[in-house]
Amino acid sequence: MSVQTYEITPSKELKIVKIQRTCVHDGPGIRTTIFFQGCGLRCLWCQNPESQSFTRTPEKLFTVEEILDVVSRDKQYYFSSKGGVTLSGGEPLLQHPDSLVELLKPLKEQGINIAAETTLHTPWENIEKVLPYIDLFLVDFKIIGDEGLHMNFTQQESRRIQNNFQKLLEYKPEIRIRMVMVPGYNDGESSIRSAAEYLLANGFSSIELLKYHSLYEDKAKKLGIKIPLLNISAEKSLESLNRGIELFKNFGVEAFSTDLDSPGHTAEFSQRVWDIQKDIREAGRSLCIEVSKLKTQYYKKNGFKKPTPIHRAERLAHVLKNKSVNIWPKELLVGNFTSKRVGGQVWEEQYGVLDISFLYKINRQKPVAFECTRKERWYFYKHIFPFWLKHSLLRKVNPRLRDLMQVIARSSEMMVGFNNNMAAIAHFIVNFDRISSDARSEAVIFCISTH
Repeated sequence: MSVQTYEITPSKELKIVKIQRTCVHDGPGIRTTIFFQGCGLRCLWCQNPESQSFTRTPEKLFTVEEILDVVSRDKQYYFSSKGGVTLSGGEPLLQHPDSLVELLKPLKEQGINIAAETTLHTPWENIEKVLPYIDLFLVDFKIIGDEGLHMNFTQQESRRIQNNFQKLLEYKPEIRIRMVMVPGYNDGESSIRSAAEYLLANGFSSIELLKYHSLYEDKAKKLGIKIPLLNISAEKSLESLNRGIELFKNFGVEAFSTDLDSPGHTAEFSQRVWDIQKDIREAGRSLCIEVSKLKTQYYKKNGFKKPTPIHRAERLAHVLKNKSVNIWPKELLVGNFTSKRVGGQVWEEQYGVLDISFLYKINRQKPVAFECTRKERWYFYKHIFPFWLKHSLLRKVNPRLRDLMQVIARSSEMMVGFNNNMAAIAHFIVNFDRISSDARSEAVIFCISTH
């Protein structure tokens, strides 16, 4: 079979399919992965078929400055998790090397770890130029030791890949070898034996195996990209992965996979947390009108004339300054959603005026009753309802009073939804005991949040 050729004309512009933040499978720690456009291989199982073409127009063109802006947002996560930035694709090292250096140099100067997920199917000159900036090479081999299979499954010879790999070894960078286990294609015993022998001959005693996923088939269909369908089930894929791990082990190479389910961890709670849980369950549900009362007071005095962000910020300040803060027994971290221990709010700006249709019986309604004192209900009838009857979103949607009254009349049909809304726990409790082993270091933290 002749080698499939593709026209590769490196552009000084970096062609990017997408930038994905908070990735955890593209190298160590928390990372931002940059998916570049263009690849010389045509793997039958390519997970990103949209990134193969060099001529496909990206959804967005990024300048180096824009890429750096996105990437730099998560520096603290990189440093705290020993993560960084990963170049992926496509084949990232087929981008114009000068443009890549322009991107990588400032990242390196900031101390950000840089990984390159590569097939090594690229001119050596490209690899050589970016070598000083790459901390980790994630080398993805497809087929090792069988030139015929490599040609059939990637439409390219492996000669360039192997030559580049040997040259790369001379520089002694950090390299992690990876391979997708594709049932019926590269997971045969002879294929894995050849791969194991090749790794051991080049000083590698471990390999990361990746589980085959078929999600790319739906992706390609939606994008109108014609690819062969392999029709491999999830069960077959998992079976192949486990078999690959066992075979590599038999041939002297330690294989591992992050795709396999790790043992679950059962949380351990102190007696304090169990006591709080018991108290919450026994507290009963309530309707809290406090925040609604404070919002109503603010708007009655100040109106809605100021720009929305301004009057909402001032309203929030008014609520925070005047609302009650309750610290229940044994709590160390408090988040005040309402002034009740278990309860919900009126949501007067949206649909709270509907409460008038059932508020009179809320204390005795079934299947779930909600505590609301006579004084609180009277305040709602006298102050909250009349004001928001004119200013709520519900009134804007139903400007005619007749239509609004019909909505209120039908609100009894929404009791189940109301019950679900009111079932919120007002205070959120963190299992703080496991974090603080020294009682003297415990602190009461007031975190007040309002809507």
